[in-house]
This record gives sequence, C-alpha cells and structure tokens, in this order.
Amino acid sequence: MKKRKKSIEKDYKMPHIYEDDLEEIIKILEEADFKEYKIRTKEYEYENIDEIPKDLVPVNDLFISAGPYLYFRLVFNKEFANLEIEEDTIKAKGLFKKVDEVISRRERKILWFFSNLGVYTSFTLTAIYLVIYILFKYSILNKSTFLIISIIILIIYIIWVPISFRVRFYNYSKIQFSKISDKKNFFVKNKEIILKIVVPIITLIIGALISKYFLN
Repeated sequence: MKKRKKSIEKDYKMPHIYEDDLEEIIKILEEADFKEYKIRTKEYEYENIDEIPKDLVPVNDLFISAGPYLYFRLVFNKEFANLEIEEDTIKAKGLFKKVDEVISRRERKILWFFSNLGVYTSFTLTAIYLVIYILFKYSILNKSTFLIISIIILIIYIIWVPISFRVRFYNYSKIQFSKISDKKNFFVKNKEIILKIVVPIITLIIGALISKYFLN
C-alpha cells in the first residue's frame, strides 16, 4: 500500500501575464533546482524561455510543467488559470508561495467580477423585463417609463452580456510576450473597442430621451 501525495493548488481570476512574470517564474523554478521544465503554447513547445520569440503575439493558452522530483503544473487557458504542485512539503509550499505571488498580482479581479456578473445578468434582465411588461399591461407603469427601461435592458443585452460571455469563456487568461514597461495606455490600446461600445450607447440613450419627449 502506498500513501497518495497531497497536492497544493489554486485557481486565479483572469490573470494577464507578461514576459517579466514568465522570466520570474522560470527563475523561481531554476532556483528550486528543477532539472527539467517545459513551456507549451497551443502550437509550440519550448525547452527554455529564451526560445520564445520576442515578437510572438499574445496568447490565451500557456502550460508550464517541471520535474522530475516534484510535479509542478501551471495552466493558463481560455476558461481558467490554475497552479498545482503535487507534494505538501515545506519546500513545495515555499515554491508555491513564490509563484503564487507572481500570478496573484496580475489577476484582473474587476474584469473577472463583471464578466461573471454579465453571464448571470441575462437571466435577471429577462425576469425584470417580464415584471415591467406585466406592470405596463395593467397600466401600473406608463408607456414612456416602460420604453426607457426596455431600451436600457436592450443596451445591456446587446453590449454587456455578449462581451461578458466572450471574455469569461474565450479570453480568461492573457499571456503577453512583452515587458510590462511596454504596456500601452488603456484608452490608446482599446480605442476601437471603446468607440464600438460608447457610440451605440450614446445613440440609444439619445433615442430614448427623444422618444420620451414626444410621448409626453
């Protein structure tokens, strides 16, 4: 009979990992005397971090494994991010803590919260619409108020809910093979996405206000 080894593991909230972080994680593994480690993306496998091209586009899938004396597994993919070390020893705990500190500081907790909220919002919005529709039918709610609330619900359905689903289930982890010092300003980097979201919202709000004005 052989006793099973305990493992230490943790899930992370939508981490955005940079080249600096990967270098730090590999340095931690090397200092822990790991003889072997492999880095895999969806298409390639690398024996060391220096093999990774500096111009490689950001990916959503990355797997780091190390051995042979201690099982180490770090997974980033489109749906989750997880760190696992098999063996509950003082040395393993120390290694886990160091790697955990690197990943934890890159968690996108606000994005994680709103993307998860958006997934469940669709059900809530359906319930809210049914309630206001019943109130409108029984003349408890006037037509202009019903119209404005309906437009707001429609805006959330069209923009927030689909984006939340996409981020939560297709873009959970992001690995960027560039230094964090090269990070662009948020508005510069996402200006096209922001325009696609902001312009329809402003248009729908103006439309709602005009509708209310004429209905009154």
